[in-house]
Amino acid sequence: MDEKAYIKTGDQTYYASLHGRQEANQNIREICAFNLAGNKKDWWAFIDNTNKNCNYENADTCWEEQAKKANLDTAKITECFNKQTVDLIEKELALTEANKISGSPTMVINGMQFPPENAYTADGKGSVVIGKTTVTQDKYRTPEGVKQFICGGFKKAPKECSTVLADLADSSAAAAAGGCQ
Repeated sequence: MDEKAYIKTGDQTYYASLHGRQEANQNIREICAFNLAGNKKDWWAFIDNTNKNCNYENADTCWEEQAKKANLDTAKITECFNKQTVDLIEKELALTEANKISGSPTMVINGMQFPPENAYTADGKGSVVIGKTTVTQDKYRTPEGVKQFICGGFKKAPKECSTVLADLADSSAAAAAGGCQ
């Protein structure tokens, strides 16, 4: 195996992300940053900066500047990465298995998985009821579909839940520029 494409453990186990080693490395750095950030707003700033300015091809050289802009300690993130990578990966895998997650993206809120595996149908007409709203299979990955699921997890939804988000398939809506590619 090309060891540059994988994170290798001492027992010869290999780990990777869908888009390769740099994405896997960035996943670990983001977990380290989350665990180290006293202020989660700084972590979110890091995520936002990275998504705007980096991609899966340059994350290994781009992340540090983005972390500094977000007031995060890059030396501590690097130390965490160097010492805890395998433990963090194995913890994430255990959570994935415990929650029976088999696809991306998947969220779990209040024990409910979205989108649920049984809500997909071969004819593309699957749906799931969230509160008083039905989200159809073609809308599971849209901002509005995701928002409906998140808002359905509240006993008293915040005012932001009443905002209808643009459908990215609508030509008048701006395309997402996120760094997850």
